[in-house]
Amino acid sequence: MNLPDLLRRWDAFDSQQFPSDQTDLRSFETFAAMAYAKLVEGRKLDMRDVQLLWHCQDGLSKALGSLAGPASAYFAELEALVRLAIGQASTDPSVFATVVAVELKELLDRRVRECLSGKADDFPAILVATINLVADVLRGPISLSPDPDKTREALLRSTGEQLRVTVERFTQPAQA
Repeated sequence: MNLPDLLRRWDAFDSQQFPSDQTDLRSFETFAAMAYAKLVEGRKLDMRDVQLLWHCQDGLSKALGSLAGPASAYFAELEALVRLAIGQASTDPSVFATVVAVELKELLDRRVRECLSGKADDFPAILVATINLVADVLRGPISLSPDPDKTREALLRSTGEQLRVTVERFTQPAQA
């Protein structure tokens, strides 16, 4: 679905009455509306927006099983719109990277909760899992290269620099 069609669908949804007996789900609608406001203004969704939408989609999909009637239809449409907004945002390569990073981080966090204690002792295993993913992603271009050794070295330099920049950006104190 293209962006203008998505925004029209949001406008149609937004004109509906919020189910008054579902106030505990209002935050999902509020967060989705904030993301849609950015899209209407022509702005890109950032990491925080994607994380909020991802949590909205996750929470809505869990809540849908316990809803009935008009509330079920209302929140099913909201969940679909959130999913479409994430998908629409993902067509931009820089936002695609953010969406996939959020999804992978959520999966990693879930696996840590399921399998590990979540204590500092688990950090090496978490880091190795992440490094294994990066290595697997790099394996494709390296194996297809006419000069795998040169490509490996170039990708390792590039990946190391990108990692340094990203860690610095993620660990900078919040600007007031």
